[in-house]
This record gives sequence, structure tokens and C-alpha cells, in this order.
Amino acid sequence: MSYIVPVEFNLNFLFDILSTNIFFILMDDQFIADILSQGCPTKREAAMVKQIYLELCEVKRYWDVEYFFHDGHKTTYLKAKIKKCDKPSLFIPKHVSDKNSFIEMMKLLELNNEGEFSGIYLAFINPDSTCVYYQISEGLVKPKEITSKHLTRNKQETLDFNLRKHRNLLQQSALYGIPITLPEQTMDKETASTSSCKNENIKE
Repeated sequence: MSYIVPVEFNLNFLFDILSTNIFFILMDDQFIADILSQGCPTKREAAMVKQIYLELCEVKRYWDVEYFFHDGHKTTYLKAKIKKCDKPSLFIPKHVSDKNSFIEMMKLLELNNEGEFSGIYLAFINPDSTCVYYQISEGLVKPKEITSKHLTRNKQETLDFNLRKHRNLLQQSALYGIPITLPEQTMDKETASTSSCKNENIKE
């Protein structure tokens, strides 16, 4: 035997959802249309500009985000301030499937001949809509004295040292279920050197 269960259907709620979706669709179309009206050659490029614009505004929370069409390069770029008091940086939307050459990058550096921007960034858009930013600059960039690899290794060695030093305390804490906070400590040069030698011997 079957029963029909009455379901209360809220038409007002459905209308609100449809109205909201239609509003965002219209806003999206208007956004793309505005970018195209400035001279952007294709809808594909306009869509990339829109995506970078929204990420700079909503995700990165940069200041004074704007997009503009450059007549010389026939491309739409974006500029934004990473911090409120900074000079604006230039962001160039690129899809990962697009071909890029060093000659093209050198031409992009000409956009900052007058020093208007604090930096120029290539904003690569992946098929899954994630974005990766690479800063480009003229000439050679001096490498940092401490690389990220060394920093990671030093942090790991310091963590191992502190765990060994407070092993008894950690065991008692786990036994009685008492949370503790270990004091921040760093290894002295002699201890760090010994630890480093031990690690190298283990690798060998």
C-alpha cells in the first residue's frame, strides 16, 4: 500500500533562486560585454580577464583593481595594488596552452618603461580554473642566499631536536591526556652541525 506524502513547495523561494541566478548571468554577460567594448578581440580573452579580475578582487583582496585595453599590444591587461600604498602591479592573463616566447616577454617589459608599475606578472590560467602567477623582470635576478630547500631542512632539524629533547614530557602528556605547549627553541651552531653530519651519514 502506497501513500502520497504532501510536500510544501515554496514558490517564493524558487523564484528568489531563479532571480538570483538570472541576475548573476546578466552581470556576467555585461562584464564580458564591457571588456569586449574596450577592444578585447575575443570572448575567450575577455573571459580570462574576468577570471583574473575576480581573483584579484575576491581571493587576493588587492586594491584598486582595473582592466584596460592596450592599443599597441592589442591585449587587455589588469593593474592592481598589492598593498594600499603600493604602486600598482601589472597582470597579464595567459592560458597555459598559449605559446609564450622570450621575445614576447621582452616586449611586455616595455609596458613598464616609465616605471609606472612595481612589477609585471604573468597570470597563467589552468583548465581547472586555478591561476598561477609568475613575476617577470629584465636582466638577471640575484639568487637568495638561503634557498627554500635549506630553510625546510633547517626547520625539520630543529623540530627533530626539540622532539628528542622533550620526549619524556611528551610521553607523560600523552599518557595522562594533558595538552602542553613546547617552548620555542633553536639549536646552537654546534648542535646543528652535529645533527647535520648525522643526517648526511645516514644518507650515505
